[in-house]
Amino acid sequence: MTGSEAVTRAALEARALRHLARREYARTELRRLLLRSCADQVLVDAVLDRLEAEGLLSDARYAEARLRSTRQRGFGPWRLRHDLQRAGARVDDDALLGDTDWREVASLALEKRFGSQAPTSPKDWGRRVRFLQARGFPGEIIAAVLHAHYGNHQPEFPAD
Repeated sequence: MTGSEAVTRAALEARALRHLARREYARTELRRLLLRSCADQVLVDAVLDRLEAEGLLSDARYAEARLRSTRQRGFGPWRLRHDLQRAGARVDDDALLGDTDWREVASLALEKRFGSQAPTSPKDWGRRVRFLQARGFPGEIIAAVLHAHYGNHQPEFPAD
């Protein structure tokens, strides 16, 4: 290894550590960032392997941090899965998602957005459903949360 390669490797490791100091990254996500500044894929992979071996880079830790963030911001399990796939995190998302009460997360998001006032029209019901769908909640959770919040209260839907 020549002196310039050592400096490049050291600079690349420093860049990776600066990124990791700010937040957790999935390996694939950090790899993409590092490849912007270094075209040598072998060197980037070697740096990432070293960081993983030292426990500084972990897809599982990234997924847990992403889960906490997703829950706190009121997003659902489908959104989390999408974010993990986009970042390239290789984790068992079923095990990760299993410990979370997604109905409570959806309920808090609905309450924060719409308050406790029941919907008065089909248009209001639709707004609530679309809001939860856009946040990444599946239909069964949406139905359960709407029923828990508003009971059997259903507005009169006009006949066609």
